[in-house]
Amino acid sequence: MTTPFPFVAAATLTAQQLNDIQNLPISDKTVSYVLIAGDETKRTIMNSASATTITVNNTIFTVGDVIQIANKGAGVCTVTAGAGVTVNTLGSLALAQHGGGYLLCLSASTFTFFPTDSAATATTFAIFNETQASGTAGGASVQTTYTKRTFNTTVVNNIGATLTSSVIALVAGTYRVFAISPHFNSNAVALRLRNTTDSTTTISGPNNYSLSSSGCYTQLDGYFTITGTKNFEVQYYQTGAAVATNGLGVQLSSAGISEIYGHITIEKIG
Repeated sequence: MTTPFPFVAAATLTAQQLNDIQNLPISDKTVSYVLIAGDETKRTIMNSASATTITVNNTIFTVGDVIQIANKGAGVCTVTAGAGVTVNTLGSLALAQHGGGYLLCLSASTFTFFPTDSAATATTFAIFNETQASGTAGGASVQTTYTKRTFNTTVVNNIGATLTSSVIALVAGTYRVFAISPHFNSNAVALRLRNTTDSTTTISGPNNYSLSSSGCYTQLDGYFTITGTKNFEVQYYQTGAAVATNGLGVQLSSAGISEIYGHITIEKIG
């Protein structure tokens, strides 16, 4: 039976309606959705094979309102704060398939999200590599120009990130990123994580150095928050002359074993 929510003045409830008070109606969505007044009386459920968002805006809900959210689609659905809104959680706002939880309104612009499934409270990751066939070198390096590092393989991705031509798009949230890159005969070299949407540097890695005919690994490690979807590149800068073929990594050439060069791990922590 359909729930009697929301109640109206002078309504007469049957015994069956009283028994069904806790059975909120389901509001199915198949594309990204912005919550509206009245959604506190429904269960908003996303069903999409692609990444989506459910956005909560300012001044829509009142203190004490509870908005139930779930994701039954294969695409990650991310609970997203609208302009001027803060959504806090100890879990993740990125809901994998069958994940869910509820938003508790603490003020017109402040919410806490409580995940109700163990997967939603687990740390979520994306890991991307540069993978080449056995015997394939890492490619030529470029001197004194910030240059995009190649990523062409998705190891895991449950945070709604996308990888296109080595550009990583991340949805709104808080992230910790670790990246590592091999270099050969580079002299001084360093990495940075570049926000190409805003033309800003998000993380700068420490300097490293490889002598003539020797190699090194350089890395970056950092933490940041974005309020909307942004594109990122891992870029390197070296002072040494360009090295053809293997400046970005020397092949192992072990039969049947892929060559792994650039690597990045992205942890979504809020």
